[in-house]
Amino acid sequence: MTFRYFLPVLVSLLLTVTNSFAQTLKDNASVRTSDNKDVVLWRAERSIEAFTLPTDQANWYDVYVRVLVDKSMLDDETLAEGTVLYLAGGETYATLEREIKVFKHAQAQGRKNKNRWEVVLKAKAFHTQFEKGSIPERKLEEMLNTTKKGMISREMDALIEEWQLKFVDMDEFSIYPIYQTQRSLTKETSFKMLIVYKRGGAFFGIITNEFQLNIPVKSEKEESDLYFYFPAQKATDRDFDALMNVVFEFIKL
Repeated sequence: MTFRYFLPVLVSLLLTVTNSFAQTLKDNASVRTSDNKDVVLWRAERSIEAFTLPTDQANWYDVYVRVLVDKSMLDDETLAEGTVLYLAGGETYATLEREIKVFKHAQAQGRKNKNRWEVVLKAKAFHTQFEKGSIPERKLEEMLNTTKKGMISREMDALIEEWQLKFVDMDEFSIYPIYQTQRSLTKETSFKMLIVYKRGGAFFGIITNEFQLNIPVKSEKEESDLYFYFPAQKATDRDFDALMNVVFEFIKL
């Protein structure tokens, strides 16, 4: 499979397995190794689009980056320390500070790239290494802090569509989950956020798992490590009890 056909398949796979987001790594981002967040893998010289997945570590993301490398630097699916990473246009993106196994590679397109591979690298990055607004929870905060109350549901609809979230109907609610981990690759599933709509109706609230949002609300509640936010309308005790039941049922799925 050539790379130009592989990448859309990768993107489709990430969107199908769980919720992934195309986020922009900053032009000075420090990117870490996928198995040890304390080890710097590269320091970016330019910004780059990365496909990302939330991890089970708060505010850390798995990132998949597409770059070009000289063929001489790839040996047994491993890129050596000191390998220069290039963007599609030939500009230097970064230099590896550690060796890394490539996630996928294929012949780079174009006559000038006949001596280069096009590779996908898997790494890890902290939320501060992305451009503002490209991380879901940060984008939610920005939207909810700047949108007039009467427009919140409309703006949330737009985010749901942009992120291509899929809903699950449970009791009187429609739930749009964002996961911490890939459901098909682990027995234990941990959701990052649940975006809640009244079934057949408008946006109702947000439930976060082990982290808080800085947003204006009509009402809110905390239960263990779960945080319930209702920016558009107040929630009654009955609403809260119903959502607690939904959360517990959702965790069993």
